[in-house]
Amino acid sequence: MWPKDPMFIGKTSADIEAVAAELGQIIEDRIKDVLDGPGIRNIERGECVYPQVVAVVLAAKAKRGQSG
Repeated sequence: MWPKDPMFIGKTSADIEAVAAELGQIIEDRIKDVLDGPGIRNIERGECVYPQVVAVVLAAKAKRGQSG
């Protein structure tokens, strides 16, 4: 659907890749915020309505614990 979205008309693949990279960094920053802040308690209690987010955060937490 995205190629037909007016927001993407006239954009090059480089433009889209740049936005995707920026979004990826924002997501990584937010995961770090959750792992370093009080938000992890909400994830652990299951108070998040997005199971994908819970899976990503808990995987990041496990990986962080292994790298010690």
